[in-house]
Amino acid sequence: MRIRNTDFEGIAIRYQFSDGSHSMDARVFNYCEKQIIDILYAVATSYDLKIKVETLPLEDGSLLSFLKIDSSTGKKVANILFTIFLSVVANLITDEIKNKPKDTAQIVFEQVMQDPGVQELLKEKTKEELRKEELELKKANDRLQTTLEENKLKKKKSEFYKALEGYDKVKEVSFYKVRTDRDNSPFKTIERKNFEDFILDSDELEPCIIESARIEIISPVLKKGKYKWNGIYNGTAIPFTMRSVEFKELVQSGQVVFKNGSAIVCVLVVKRKLDSEGNEKIISYEVLRVDSYELDGTPTETPEGKWKRQKDEADKQQLTLFNDNEMQ
Repeated sequence: MRIRNTDFEGIAIRYQFSDGSHSMDARVFNYCEKQIIDILYAVATSYDLKIKVETLPLEDGSLLSFLKIDSSTGKKVANILFTIFLSVVANLITDEIKNKPKDTAQIVFEQVMQDPGVQELLKEKTKEELRKEELELKKANDRLQTTLEENKLKKKKSEFYKALEGYDKVKEVSFYKVRTDRDNSPFKTIERKNFEDFILDSDELEPCIIESARIEIISPVLKKGKYKWNGIYNGTAIPFTMRSVEFKELVQSGQVVFKNGSAIVCVLVVKRKLDSEGNEKIISYEVLRVDSYELDGTPTETPEGKWKRQKDEADKQQLTLFNDNEMQ
């Protein structure tokens, strides 16, 4: 199915239903549209494009949603940039979650630059204008690649397909890059059975592991049990779980007694997840190993800290000997 004789440019989304109807739950529809609109504005910002997204009247025949996009940027390069912008958005929202969006952006950029229409626009430029505009386009694409690596866009796409997966009525969704007065064929159609390929397996992110993190102790845990310690890390008060059995035994046996201003130097694991808007949220802090502790400003190495230091020194020495032997 095609969209014919349009007098606007933008993105169109066609929801096909298993029961042959033309209606959709308003909450699901509005939630899905919001995810796409947020992606449009995020990508436009990275391209330094000022856009306005408007919703046009829906068409019958399944449910066809139009998102009209007006670009108000005054740059001469805007026509080419807008073409790239639509292509990147269409590719982004139809790429499986496992694909690297950074690679997708570069591929799309190269494809669009070879488009006959874009090549015709470039022919109208002087060599100096061409050099400047190609440089500007390259910089815009570099900014976009950084934006696409953000978890927020991955989450937005995931939420779009997750909402459709939970709505049994939708059997497939099609996307169109709509250009004025063109016979616009579907850019891509995603069937229900493939929705899961676009959904994040988990909202949890890779934990951040921070070596030699210094935590000022506010309150240690002096007895056994699943209690959290409290401390100050980088100027922020945090609750954390002490995973080092050796250090807990030193504290609980009274061999280490904390005073005001006492601190530990440790391996800190920061666990994070994405909220519904795709923002990173810290869910927990854990100390895996305590390398040293400070009492009255005097640092003392722990047994596990000493073992780790000696192991690192031995590994480094072995690597040096290996490299020396290779050079002989």
